[in-house]
Amino acid sequence: MIKQGLKMGWRALGVYLMAVVLCALLCLPIGADWYWAQVLLNLALLAAMGLLSFSDGGYRGEKACTMSALERRLLQEGRTPGPEVAAGKFYPAAALAAFLTCALPLLAIAGVNLAAEPYYPAAAVEQEQAQEQEALLEQLEQLDQMSPEEQEQALLEAQELAQQAGPTNWFNVVARITFMAFVFLYQPFAQNPHGLNWLFLALALLPALPAPIGYLLGPRLRRKKLMDIEKGKKRKLKRLRVHQKPKTPKEPKREV
Repeated sequence: MIKQGLKMGWRALGVYLMAVVLCALLCLPIGADWYWAQVLLNLALLAAMGLLSFSDGGYRGEKACTMSALERRLLQEGRTPGPEVAAGKFYPAAALAAFLTCALPLLAIAGVNLAAEPYYPAAAVEQEQAQEQEALLEQLEQLDQMSPEEQEQALLEAQELAQQAGPTNWFNVVARITFMAFVFLYQPFAQNPHGLNWLFLALALLPALPAPIGYLLGPRLRRKKLMDIEKGKKRKLKRLRVHQKPKTPKEPKREV
């Protein structure tokens, strides 16, 4: 049971990481002017990710139900099922194991990122930015009194000051990379990073849902598969009857 859940959970996590890479390559380069295109493409990739994980979970669930049916048949025949049959049969708890396997790593990243907020005091950052702006203005005001060489040097220093930022929050960098599959949400939360960090906790659960749901639908999928097989047999038998040549009655034997 645990082995089934771990395999399914790691598979779902691998599908999610593939979606992260695709969104980083295809959605992230889209600018703000084409934000609607980024949203549509991002949602399409998420839907494909969910469908792939759901299909994988459904396949595993249907296969596990087949193993359970095999075990029942062997027991009815008085035979002992092998360990591979017992390990591969349907366990509802395997869905929970798969969910936790996929969700816990993402929840850990989101939780650590939220706990590390703020990584440095906001007041200290604002004060540092104000000092940098003052230094930049002072250098720009003195350009007229400088030689061309000094002006060039001052402009380079001003450019460096303008590019400087506060201390980097590496926890937030890792979290934003991890949840790149939902990159279309970054722009609406551009002025609310705290809200985005809370949202990461909910987003961590979404990739873990499709595979367990598909697995739990395994019994229904198996019943549907058996019904389709039975319908196929009936259609085949019907076609054979329709195309079968009618039997001609035998002529009675002539009396000599």
